[in-house]
Amino acid sequence: MKDIGLLDFMKNKISKNLVDFVYGVETGLDSNARKNRSGESMETLLANYINFVIDKDDNFETLAQATAPSIKRLWDIDVPVDKSTRRFDGVIYDKRNHHIYIIETNYYGGGGSKLKAVCGEFSNLKHLLETNENVTFVWVTEGQGWHTTTKPLLEAFSNIDYIFNTEMLDRGYLKELIYR
Repeated sequence: MKDIGLLDFMKNKISKNLVDFVYGVETGLDSNARKNRSGESMETLLANYINFVIDKDDNFETLAQATAPSIKRLWDIDVPVDKSTRRFDGVIYDKRNHHIYIIETNYYGGGGSKLKAVCGEFSNLKHLLETNENVTFVWVTEGQGWHTTTKPLLEAFSNIDYIFNTEMLDRGYLKELIYR
């Protein structure tokens, strides 16, 4: 829990108490505030996983909220994008192979049409990004919402090579991918 930042999150990010947080008091009562906070929490969790995986390995560099221009400027890799304002939640650059891993993450507490749309969007994004052989797309997703939206997720699995949840990250799937 310490290595992935959960203890820090519980100690420093929850301003009231864990029970209130779990019941949604701190996360807000409107759905957009809840979605934004859960997305930010997943991004923080992802950043902690990435830092844990590369653990000061000089062969890797990372960037959060990366854009195609920032990736080009830092690592001279062209990233094709579907919209000019696209920001990626996390990017890992492998100096050994001049290769990047672009990671998107999200959390869905409930089902609905958004999950279906995201599956299609990320399937298309994966195909676009990987037109450059120096790019691998990774999707980290989590939440109870997937229990009611299995068909779109299964379709996404047939299109996206690397879909992980947090348990898979705990088991070292991301580390195995970047160190292959």
